Amino acid sequence: DSFKVLTLKADLNGTASGANSTTTPRFHIADVAGDTDGVPGGTGSSITARGVGSAQRLTSSAVGTNPETAANVNEMTIVRSKPVISLCTASTCSKASPSGSLIPGTIEVIRFRIAAEGDDVIFDSNSNIRFTILEAGGAATNRNVILYEVGKTTALQTVVVGNLTTAGTINFNAITTTISSGTYKEYYATVDLTDYASTGETFRLSIEAADADVSWDDGVSADVTNTPSVTNLPITGGTFLK
Repeated sequence: DSFKVLTLKADLNGTASGANSTTTPRFHIADVAGDTDGVPGGTGSSITARGVGSAQRLTSSAVGTNPETAANVNEMTIVRSKPVISLCTASTCSKASPSGSLIPGTIEVIRFRIAAEGDDVIFDSNSNIRFTILEAGGAATNRNVILYEVGKTTALQTVVVGNLTTAGTINFNAITTTISSGTYKEYYATVDLTDYASTGETFRLSIEAADADVSWDDGVSADVTNTPSVTNLPITGGTFLK
């Protein structure tokens, strides 16, 4: 037995030629239910092949799935730019994302970088980065979670969280930062863990891969969501242990 792999390539219009960002072109081999004749342009499918040993033609009944259904094909989503988000290491950032001892008070809990592929990646009032909490312990008190861009003294946004003791989310949806095409920027978040004062308590943040976890402006669409996941997610920060 042997096989061949066929690759379809397409030269698609760009946004300057009328294409819309976040469109999802889908290519498939036309399939006609119940085809048996294999005649191009006739009542059959667009596949005209016959098994050498079996002498049987390939028909739609042999496929078993509908190629026009998105779940059955490798559907593409076209965007002008996309962010690639990765957890910082000592070799990729100014320093690695931290972990280790939990010292009650405000500490840095996650550090990551965002690279821009394609055109510029823009975060503005229509965009967001959402963190997910994984914890054990603490107390339900209003505490600050702050997102920073490395190299800037002013925070991108401060979110007051009423309860850091549940596995909820922290959504930063009022940040303003732009990553130029072909470059990256580094970011980190600090959390006030004053209420994590008992031995054995733990805290950790991550950025997951759901649609609502990341959105950005690609210069065409003001709110490109993480659908499908094109941003190297999820990333998980280190665990802090009291």
